[in-house]
Amino acid sequence: MKFRRWTSILRSLRCQTQAGSEPAEKEAINMSTLKKNKRIKQAKLEELYGDLKPVRGNSVCQRGKAKYLGGNGRQTTGVSKRKFKRNLQRIRVVENGAVVRRRVPVSLIRSGGILKPQVVDPFAVPEG
Repeated sequence: MKFRRWTSILRSLRCQTQAGSEPAEKEAINMSTLKKNKRIKQAKLEELYGDLKPVRGNSVCQRGKAKYLGGNGRQTTGVSKRKFKRNLQRIRVVENGAVVRRRVPVSLIRSGGILKPQVVDPFAVPEG
């Protein structure tokens, strides 16, 4: 994904500096640790839950009756841009042994790709 491309660019720039030539972009090498850690964290989250951003598309308005139903055919009267938004739910998820709240797509919850924390009754008497 994006993180892999970014790391390969960074590696190539490091190889150039080790060879003795000046790098094309000094900003990539001198990137602050905070920025680098943020990108790494975002890449891990994207790998786990996929891209959560809305996707661009079109909404088409039509009129008329389809030919196979005995009409003249469908005519498009308008095309407008729209966004297809993911169905995100804010749930508790187990990540690296810790319970955190994340916005997760419902398709991932239904497919079983998410590990939910075990709910324990605080006042239950332990058996045995």
